[in-house]
Amino acid sequence: MATISVILTIISVLTAILLTVVVLIQNPKGQGGLGAIGGGVSEAMFGASAPSALVKITVALAVVFLLATLFNAAIMGRARQAKSIGDTIVVTPEAAAPVAEAAAEAVEAAAEAAPAAEAPAAN
Repeated sequence: MATISVILTIISVLTAILLTVVVLIQNPKGQGGLGAIGGGVSEAMFGASAPSALVKITVALAVVFLLATLFNAAIMGRARQAKSIGDTIVVTPEAAAPVAEAAAEAVEAAAEAAPAAEAPAAN
């Protein structure tokens, strides 16, 4: 399972990088952005049908990225046997004691400040 997860993660990362590059190559409808800076690089690479080819490549990469990510999440969920992250955290009494003391001090400070805040409003 770990090998499949690593392969799917690599596929997801590579398709995300390729998807970013392909989206940046495309000319926006306003003819600005990186398409204007490239000066027709997409037409030189893909020919006259560059917009339709780039759209098809974008859709294909998006589908591959989505499927690889979903399969990776499903495999990792089964490998962890659907435990929540909260179940994996182990809190020892020694580690919880400072937190409990700090919470008690905060409650006492709030209780002391509350009557002081209400006193001027009563006049």
